[in-house]
Amino acid sequence: KKQNANMEVPVYNLKAIKSPRLCGKLLDLFSRILRLPLIGGFIIESIKKSNKVAEMVAFASKSHPRHEEGEGGGVPKPLLPLYYPIHEMTLEEEAMHQTMVKEAPLDLNELASMEHSLGALQHEFRYWSISDYTRGYLNGTITPTQVADRLIKILERMDSTIVIRMNVEQLRSQAAESTKRYQNGTPLGVLDGIPIVMKDQIPTVGIEVTHGTSFLSEQVDKDVVYPLIKLKQQGVLVVGMANMH
Repeated sequence: KKQNANMEVPVYNLKAIKSPRLCGKLLDLFSRILRLPLIGGFIIESIKKSNKVAEMVAFASKSHPRHEEGEGGGVPKPLLPLYYPIHEMTLEEEAMHQTMVKEAPLDLNELASMEHSLGALQHEFRYWSISDYTRGYLNGTITPTQVADRLIKILERMDSTIVIRMNVEQLRSQAAESTKRYQNGTPLGVLDGIPIVMKDQIPTVGIEVTHGTSFLSEQVDKDVVYPLIKLKQQGVLVVGMANMH
């Protein structure tokens, strides 16, 4: 992005994408070639270079720093994703929002009292809302551990093509911790114990991410995607990876 000399609005330098566009048998053949020693690595690096992937990563690691509390006395830290809104929240604005959250927190009991939009209808099946889970957790009729065990059994039995990958031990551990917090009366918030799935392009600790392919495998030992970090801080249960297709 660059600033136009005569205008205040930003002007974006758009670059043509030079990645191959394949489907069907050609895509299958291309994926097999990428798995070949040396040749596959050379092709991937060439595609990355032609699309300036290294430059994008370098930009993301240096631009739009945030100050994280408790680390180095407020040392600027880079924040993903690669693309940012035109208006970036200042430290003063962020502090104001944090104050507003503390002054008017979401009340678990109020949320639990809310009726589901389909609650009045006698449907044989309906989706559970966050308030359904919260109500059950607070009154003790269900626990996050029971929810996790039920999801694991269902997904393993149905051989799901929707949730393609799970870390069962990690899910049960998260559920056990959430259950203990509810039993102690110290849930982290309205999302504590709520099951979610991640798209198979979001690096997540403990679960392999393949970006919808059979040849791009990635595992991380630290979460770096900001929304995921915040969700985990609120106690969500990461069920697994959702299919890209």
